[in-house]
Amino acid sequence: MENKDKNILWFKDITKDSLPLVGGKGANLGEMWHNKIPVPPGFAVTSKAYFDFLKIGSLKQKLQSELRGLTSIIQKN
Repeated sequence: MENKDKNILWFKDITKDSLPLVGGKGANLGEMWHNKIPVPPGFAVTSKAYFDFLKIGSLKQKLQSELRGLTSIIQKN
């Protein structure tokens, strides 16, 4: 299974190239692990897991609706 298909990635499996999969904090922790900087054992939740959660939980439309309201507030300021 490729990393892009996983829901979590252990720090040992993360590099700076993993940024789209795990975001900045996750990619930095993976880089630190590879450079032997002491970090606690851990993992990062992937963007795939997040988008699967939105889809399975039928949350995408609700979030879009809520965010639409924020856009109008931002444009007024």
